[in-house]
Amino acid sequence: MLSEKIKAEIREILKNQIKIKVVGEELECIEYGENKFKTLPMNRDIDEKNVLMLVKSMAEINPVGTSVLVVIRTKAWSTDGIARDYMCDGHHRRQAALELSTIQGSPVPLSIVIIEIDGEDNKKNVGNVLHTINVRVGSWDADDYNKYNSENESSNSKDYKTYKDYIEKYGHLLANGYILTILSNGSMTPKKHKEGKFMIPNIKKADAILDVIEEIGFINPKKPESVGFPHNNIKRSLISILISMEMSDIKESTSKLKKFLKTEKFSLDEKEFQRQLIEILKKEEVKKIEA
Repeated sequence: MLSEKIKAEIREILKNQIKIKVVGEELECIEYGENKFKTLPMNRDIDEKNVLMLVKSMAEINPVGTSVLVVIRTKAWSTDGIARDYMCDGHHRRQAALELSTIQGSPVPLSIVIIEIDGEDNKKNVGNVLHTINVRVGSWDADDYNKYNSENESSNSKDYKTYKDYIEKYGHLLANGYILTILSNGSMTPKKHKEGKFMIPNIKKADAILDVIEEIGFINPKKPESVGFPHNNIKRSLISILISMEMSDIKESTSKLKKFLKTEKFSLDEKEFQRQLIEILKKEEVKKIEA
């Protein structure tokens, strides 16, 4: 049973609930391509592995009634005042059905539900409906949330766009989570990122840290985990220490770090490696990590 505290939180959410209504249904729709139902700009990209899995599933069991496409009718992107239909949930299922139709030589029927917002029809509300449906079914990963939040109309969408750009630039050195940590100065959690709360407090400091990492990224090819950069626990230690430092000290630390990592005398134990770094950098700003 839900506690009274949780119930109170739900009541607050209900006060701002976006209401939707069903305006159309079709059990055995055979026309559902891009020319009929457009794709929302903030929806995730097609994952071919996902599509293949769904094609096999649909080949085993007829998808009518079990594979439902949710379509939202909206004027949010209209330039002529006419409402158009966009895929809100199920564009992987749609792609799988189109692929299977080609293979079997006849259309694969799908069930369609068309909804519209019963209230203010704008990009933000459409995006919130898309986000909520995909959270509910658990089909999005971190990259999908990043794309959604970068395309959605919000005050910090530019920060999500910057994050996407930095993934492209530094992804060969670091996993996305490390880049997220650096850009947020260590303040971001995956939950906050999904909720659209990601912000970059100091892009110049993040750039300074990433410059250091890029410069030492190919120093230790004998113990690589990704393109020459050290083991994951070393990445975590190095990043946490660099985040704790002043920006001027970060730039000055590069030569010391390079010299140390070249020796290959560093420990792969995370706490011991932190101790070694503190000893080498000898900066008051990082000594608090010892605690």
